[in-house]
Amino acid sequence: MPKTLTRYFLFAAVSLGFLASSTAYSVPTSLNINIPRYLKKRIPQVNTGVLIENANNGNVIYQLNSTQSYTPASNTKIFTAAAALWYLGPNFRFQTSLSTKGTVTNHVLDGNVYITFSGDPTFTSSNLLDMIAQLKASGIRSIDGNFILDDKIYSGSQYPLGWPQDDLPYCYAAPATGIIINQNCMYFQLNNGRVVHQDGNTFPVINQVKLVGSSALRTCVFEPEVLDDNTVILKGCLPNQPQWNFQFAVHNPEDYAIQMVNRYLKSQGITIHGDIEDGTTAYGTKVIDSHQSANLQTLLGTMLKKSDNLYAETLTRTLGQRYYGVGSHKAGVNAINAILEKQIGPSFKPPYLQDGAGESTYNLASPQQISQVLFAMYHSPMGKIFMRDLAISGQPGTLVYRLTNPPLRGRVFAKTGTIEGVSTLSGYLILPGRQPVIFSIMMNEIVGSKARARAAQDQIVTYTSKVI
Repeated sequence: MPKTLTRYFLFAAVSLGFLASSTAYSVPTSLNINIPRYLKKRIPQVNTGVLIENANNGNVIYQLNSTQSYTPASNTKIFTAAAALWYLGPNFRFQTSLSTKGTVTNHVLDGNVYITFSGDPTFTSSNLLDMIAQLKASGIRSIDGNFILDDKIYSGSQYPLGWPQDDLPYCYAAPATGIIINQNCMYFQLNNGRVVHQDGNTFPVINQVKLVGSSALRTCVFEPEVLDDNTVILKGCLPNQPQWNFQFAVHNPEDYAIQMVNRYLKSQGITIHGDIEDGTTAYGTKVIDSHQSANLQTLLGTMLKKSDNLYAETLTRTLGQRYYGVGSHKAGVNAINAILEKQIGPSFKPPYLQDGAGESTYNLASPQQISQVLFAMYHSPMGKIFMRDLAISGQPGTLVYRLTNPPLRGRVFAKTGTIEGVSTLSGYLILPGRQPVIFSIMMNEIVGSKARARAAQDQIVTYTSKVI
């Protein structure tokens, strides 16, 4: 073919490709050909949105349904993390304190003891025991008053709207309340049908589960339930094996904390003549001990790399409390959107959120909205912190087994997202000597296994790495 015709057809291919998908690539194996072909062949029934752009200038490299709204799953945590960094700052810490009010005579406190909880997702039973040990070290052996648990930092319902009922018994859906001990999770084993408590904290377990063979599992499912008093009921069927490990959510954190405080007071030889109860910290108390969490940039590393819902929801409610003075889920998501609007500008149209974790099936966001936040964070003074806290391909976290082949290992910084029917992946592709890329891939209406959707996301990132 003459060179002039070759140039003509090449120009035509480029022009048509640009009009079809807003990509500036010219070779026939570029994204505007490979991505639609792959999606049509591998996951034709899945509703997919994609936006890939240059992180330096925001120029679009490829787009597919990029302004359409999707259920984002845990890609929601991108909004939460960005808002928390911008508003709370990377050095923010949760603080839990133990204080007293009253007089101490002959080791007897004539007054009350207070623990002021902060919604710290890292606070543990060991931290609580240390506090009560400090109470003893301060000279108190007897309390002629009450032991008050103050969890008033948050308000409203324990759960956001749209959290699936089937998820609520499990630890990954533990409530983000003011009182959090051991991530509001209860751990135990079932050994040959016998319940064994693992963390030293006893709670009622009613074991009605049947251990059955594969044929019975065709008609019988596992249906655990956690009651309002933290009683765990094991119902339905499980495969017949000698040991099962369980992690269930604490549905009544106040009652759980009361039991722990009572036990630890006894272990330290401190008697109490009043009650252990919910209340508000009095004015003018004397602080005996306090516990601080790690700083925010460390907390976000756990939240984003492990996709931790509890961390995300406590930060969401804390943003609501700090921004509006109300620590509810609704105030929190509105605070997230207000902070993002202020930082990004009028071009940013906020997503529709009911939580900050992505567990809610009511959340709606587009690849464009996610990419706007990623772009703004990339150019923010805290961009390096944010990127470092994301999951990294081939490293511990939700991308440990994904995108591990050279040159992608260690070069994809992203947030995964998975709930029923949904799989998402959004973040950055940073290759040495190449233009940095922002991508957001959102897939909804997935039936059955999400393995093909995840493979498609990885393939899109791989295609991108070959043309940037």
